[in-house]
Amino acid sequence: MTTAPEATPNRFKMPHAFVLMFGALALSCAATYLLPSGEYQRAELNIAGSIKTTIVPGSYAPVPASPVGPIGLLECVQKGLVDAADVIFFVFLVGGAFATIERTGALEAGLGRLVSSIKGNALWAMVPVMILFALGGASIGMSEEVIAFVPMMLLLARRLDLDRTMAVALCMGAATVGYGFAPLNPFSVGIAQSFAGLPLFSGIGFRSVVCSIAVALFIAHCFRYAKKVRRDGPRPGAAFSVGESGTVPESVPWARGRHTFVWLVLAASAVALVVGVMNYGWYMQELSMLFLAAGIIAGVFGGLRLNGTAEAFVKGFSDIAFGAIIIGVARAIKVVLERGHVIDTVVYGLFTPLSEFPAWVAGLGLFLAQGLIHFLIPSSSGQATATMPIVIPLADLLGLTRQTAVLAFQYGDGITNFFWPTQGALVAVIATARLPFDEWLRFVMPYVLQATVLAVVALFVA
Repeated sequence: MTTAPEATPNRFKMPHAFVLMFGALALSCAATYLLPSGEYQRAELNIAGSIKTTIVPGSYAPVPASPVGPIGLLECVQKGLVDAADVIFFVFLVGGAFATIERTGALEAGLGRLVSSIKGNALWAMVPVMILFALGGASIGMSEEVIAFVPMMLLLARRLDLDRTMAVALCMGAATVGYGFAPLNPFSVGIAQSFAGLPLFSGIGFRSVVCSIAVALFIAHCFRYAKKVRRDGPRPGAAFSVGESGTVPESVPWARGRHTFVWLVLAASAVALVVGVMNYGWYMQELSMLFLAAGIIAGVFGGLRLNGTAEAFVKGFSDIAFGAIIIGVARAIKVVLERGHVIDTVVYGLFTPLSEFPAWVAGLGLFLAQGLIHFLIPSSSGQATATMPIVIPLADLLGLTRQTAVLAFQYGDGITNFFWPTQGALVAVIATARLPFDEWLRFVMPYVLQATVLAVVALFVA
């Protein structure tokens, strides 16, 4: 006589990324019914050399309600995809380019040589990689561009006997640290300081010290996690499949001519990206052209020929499609809130009460409020445009320095980039790496706590 197996309690499973996104969309639609509609007046200003539409402080007024229903939600998804088309097609093209480069075998062979060349603990190979991505986030505001490097990071993590979580941490995690604590980020610090009437990138010394501490804390956090993975094994959701290591065999010998050429193409593309963004204002169109050209040249002259290059691009498009579409769905959340005229209501409701508090409490309140608003406005430049015209007069009234107000915006915006599901680039990277969102949260939230303490201390010092 056999007995039925004992029932085990159901373990909570994080919803699929699309379920998370549509849940956030549903909440946004509910907000258009529950919150009063209102708007600030807008004006055009020349900010950092470009014309931006910004709000007029003190001009908030109620407007007729315009709630967004189920049909409107679906319309907003389509509108979000259209609005994010430049980013979406950039992601498709870089996905195709890196699939082509990966198929040449140059990535696997090069990373294998890097790991084997390090004497002692091969985990030290993570350090220069994380520093480079942190510098990218701190200097040129690297965010969506990180998606292109996910295949390479998956290969490196596999080579180091790590998991998908570390692959995401090496690129997106490090770039997010640099972005959030950046001394130079033009999309957060640059625009916010322009609104504050401060010299561009002033306070760079203090920001650089805090950024260095934040990066060091993140590297230490990654080392602790990596050692744990090597000791106890990866969690099931973050583990690689048996035998999985990309589209090439587990061990690829270095072919001096072909592989050297492909890595030179990669290096030249990286230099062109930095120079183009910093000196010539390149954005998605120019960067898409850059990666498309790099993929074609590396594929054709890296041994794939024309047909092989075309096939690799198609495979890359299919592999990256999920992450690309996620970005458009995330953009739809902002479209819903704008159509319902409630974003300005949230901004007004969060900042206006702070004028009743002492300066040090208000400074902390600014930091927390900016983090909350970043859920609704995931674009740093968009958030700066929407909030800084209100925050700066408030800071003057409270006796807070304008630099402190900019820091509160920067840290509130930057730290929440680690976990808000409305962050299209973050969710796209996680989706591309096939990492469950809850696995990422388990890894990153202890560091988020450390970063929050660091940000609060920095605000008090400032």
